[in-house]
Amino acid sequence: MLSLGLEKEIGAWDSVLLEPLTEDNFISNLLQRFKRDHIYTYIGNVLISINPYKKLALYSTDLVETYVKRGPFQLPPHIYAVAASAYRWLNDRNEDQFIIVTGESGSGKTEAARIVLQFLVLVSGDNPEVKLIKDRLVQANTLLEAFGNARTMRNDNASRFGKFLDIEFDYKGDPVGGYLTYCKSNKLEYIHLLKSLKLQRNVEHYNILQINGSQATQSDEEDRNLFIYTKSALNILGFSDEKVVDIFRIIAVVLKLGNLQFVPCNNIDGTDGCVICNEYELFEICELLGAEHRWLQRALTTRQVENGILADLNACEAAKVRDILCRTLYSRTFSWLINKINELLKVRYGKRKTWVC
Repeated sequence: MLSLGLEKEIGAWDSVLLEPLTEDNFISNLLQRFKRDHIYTYIGNVLISINPYKKLALYSTDLVETYVKRGPFQLPPHIYAVAASAYRWLNDRNEDQFIIVTGESGSGKTEAARIVLQFLVLVSGDNPEVKLIKDRLVQANTLLEAFGNARTMRNDNASRFGKFLDIEFDYKGDPVGGYLTYCKSNKLEYIHLLKSLKLQRNVEHYNILQINGSQATQSDEEDRNLFIYTKSALNILGFSDEKVVDIFRIIAVVLKLGNLQFVPCNNIDGTDGCVICNEYELFEICELLGAEHRWLQRALTTRQVENGILADLNACEAAKVRDILCRTLYSRTFSWLINKINELLKVRYGKRKTWVC
């Protein structure tokens, strides 16, 4: 159980109280607190969170209730305090609230947003209609992380897009729906993921689909669990078994497209061309897509210069075409998922608003 006694606080829990408030004192205070697992520190009404890269006993249902009952700055800094303050103002003053989560890659933004969402789920009502909306909000977040996040060298769960989640509340403080807006960025490019399959842990489902009969590792087990959680989230959100199969089929196609390799060849007329050296991958892709082998091969290795006239692509050009196809398939699948999630979260009746960014 986390003790909330003020006597156990290390350093200043609000940087504004530092005397003098210099950059050195500010950093020193953060470091002193971080070394004792005090990862949260205020600077006025802004909460600073430092990613500990380990699990800490800072989150529980009892602690949520404690922060709900106490006013701001009456308890040590915590992300629950920020969420509780926003929820309190939403209900007491009937004012829209914004919670902005920002920071560099690996700073813990995804986890912070998830904790805020869990807080809102715990403090709101539990009638069947509200519970359905809360389940959908949680499962939608699971899908966003599965399809929009990646494992990188620095971060096990790096978000590859920006999101703006608008959660609508009724006058009892219960969520009645929401709307998700996402911002594509250069990070939401799937080609660098395909090129680094052997170097990094990529968009999670790429790893899941690579699992074979070899000796299992801890990472393999994590990916299997992720697959189970994601499939469960799709089912809870109302995706039919047929749609789920279609989604994973597209992911498999993207992965196999990324495996295609092109080798240069010389045409009879002296121009550069290329051939696919691992055609077995192409046959599997065509089987998944229900496409004819010769048409896909032609689309990847040639371009149309005039009506009915085709010109061969060299190996570099063909690789670029492959990458564009990968990016387009995955990006449109992601957009389709977002649209489906928004349909499920659509508000059916009266509302107030809060936003979680």
